[in-house]
Amino acid sequence: MNVRRISLCIAAGCSLALCASASGAGSGAVLTEFYGAGVHQYFSGNYGQAVSSLTAAINGGTRDPRAYYFRALAAMQSGGGGSDVEADLRKGAALESADADQFYAVGRSLERVQGQARMTLERYRALARAEAYTRRHDRDLLRYEQRRRAEADVLRRAPVTPVPPADLIPAPPPAVAPAVVPPPPVPAANDNPFDEPPADEPADAVAPPPSDEEMPAEDAAAAEAPAAEDNPFADEPEAAK
Repeated sequence: MNVRRISLCIAAGCSLALCASASGAGSGAVLTEFYGAGVHQYFSGNYGQAVSSLTAAINGGTRDPRAYYFRALAAMQSGGGGSDVEADLRKGAALESADADQFYAVGRSLERVQGQARMTLERYRALARAEAYTRRHDRDLLRYEQRRRAEADVLRRAPVTPVPPADLIPAPPPAVAPAVVPPPPVPAANDNPFDEPPADEPADAVAPPPSDEEMPAEDAAAAEAPAAEDNPFADEPEAAK
């Protein structure tokens, strides 16, 4: 492969990337186009052109880890290697591990990459994930220690309220039992004017008449024989006849 041609392509790609970066909002789209072209050229077997396109995207400031991955893969397929390939693999793995939101679909983009190149790439990815986990763990541990020390410092500086001696603390007042109010008296049944008389003694009962033994003789005779003048059916006297 003509190295001079590759260098010219890289220079042209860098110039285009720099122009795209100066255009502001449109730079991201241009860098994406460089990356897409580089991936297409890689799978087409044009490894030199793939290196040029991906280098243009990288020099333009892309944060896509796949650009570094495919540039390293293209360099390996074209017979290159060494420190440049290792640097690209490390950089791509570092960007991927820092992408907590997984904005870039790295796994899907690498599905077609197989063989020894894929195994080499996966070693760097695993190493980067382990390093990222260690960094997060150390950072969380440091934050915990800082927070714990800050809380201890606040507690140490907090004013302490003095406690008076036991003999100066006034005794609590004696407990007073609540006054017990007796219930109101319940009136007797015979004192209630609204009580009904017993069932065996009706209110309108009339006392029985006295017996003959209790009544005097004169009253008894008068009671047995009513007066003649009071009887309208009595016979007339003999003289009238």
